[in-house]
Amino acid sequence: FIKRKKFGIPYNKMAVIDNGADIALFQPVGQKLARRKLSLFGSYRWVVFVGSLVPWLGVEKLVDAAPLVLKMAPDVRFLVVGEGPQQAELDAKAQSLKLSKKVLFTGHVAHEEVPWYINSADLCVAPYFMPKQRDWVGSSLKLFEYMACSKAIVVSDLTGIADYVKNSGSGKIVPAGDSVSLAEAVIELLNDPTSRHEMGRRGRQAVLKYYNWQTITKRIAQECENVLLPPS
Repeated sequence: FIKRKKFGIPYNKMAVIDNGADIALFQPVGQKLARRKLSLFGSYRWVVFVGSLVPWLGVEKLVDAAPLVLKMAPDVRFLVVGEGPQQAELDAKAQSLKLSKKVLFTGHVAHEEVPWYINSADLCVAPYFMPKQRDWVGSSLKLFEYMACSKAIVVSDLTGIADYVKNSGSGKIVPAGDSVSLAEAVIELLNDPTSRHEMGRRGRQAVLKYYNWQTITKRIAQECENVLLPPS
């Protein structure tokens, strides 16, 4: 959209096509099986984030929310799956808050292993955060992969990100950058397994219908055909 404004591209010359999930790789498996695979022992409830450790994905806000969650739900643990330039900073922050055994950082995980981590979760989070207020337009892979594994999601209210969760009914939406609201939403859903299950079911159905690579490939092919063979 920035390019459109810069170069004056009319909307009728643009097609916005979503990302999606590989539904052969990202699909529900038993939570107990996933936890055994990852050696996540104990009767903890797990909140999982998957993605690069960069400021705009909001992992710092998740770490800020962790003490608030743990105060109400001490059996919760947080699993941060991924690597990035913020990794050392986030690890130091967790240690300073005495969370080193409660917020676990996996580092790099091979893509084909990521579904095991998502499936180990009770709840997944996407706490996107833009320090400078501006509209966000995006199509988040992690959301579709969470949804494909039938996981309820807590997501920030950024334009173009929260829309997928709102439209599918697959989670709760909280103000971006608000760690208190993030913590409250996490606790609410952790304490409501019926809602989590229904949100996960809706998310999976949305991915099967709209946000999978087979469907998206067909749409890309159709758009290419529209360009090459415009209506007479």
